[in-house]
Amino acid sequence: PQTEPDLLLVASRLVKAKGVHLLLRALATIADAPWRLVVAGTGPEFSALQNLAHELALRERVRFTGELTPRELDAWYARAAIVVSPVLRPEPFGLVGIEAMVRGRPVVAFAGGATEEWLTDGETGIAVREHSHAALAGAIASLMRDAIRRGRMGAGALARSGAFAPEKFVERLVLS
Repeated sequence: PQTEPDLLLVASRLVKAKGVHLLLRALATIADAPWRLVVAGTGPEFSALQNLAHELALRERVRFTGELTPRELDAWYARAAIVVSPVLRPEPFGLVGIEAMVRGRPVVAFAGGATEEWLTDGETGIAVREHSHAALAGAIASLMRDAIRRGRMGAGALARSGAFAPEKFVERLVLS
């Protein structure tokens, strides 16, 4: 599949701490931009998030896929222009960012926790310091408007992803 410049992807377990509700609120504030969102995943917030998308008049622009096979998710990564990781609590180490980087996709994510181990702000994506829907919307909109910057960050993400290959982890463990 070919990359679609207006397609955003969030791949997540659908629980409050993953911040997908803030992403929906953020996108509602930039409704004039030509974005579409794929929400890949399932969890206890699935219905509440679908209802929120409806309340925010985003239902036509947001697709909830439910749980996907690795091959199906890979196809969405290939089509997405930007991967969003709006996780609100510091996580030890999330895989979504690395999965996006391996596919050459820039990531917009809330800063904090292990996110800063893989996301280099301005090089592999955008680290949003303020955990608000307004700050998230600003970061997404700025990256959507700038295809050259998006491409540069995607290339930077792909180049940096090699540092997270399993053999590199083992090498660092053995040497430390």
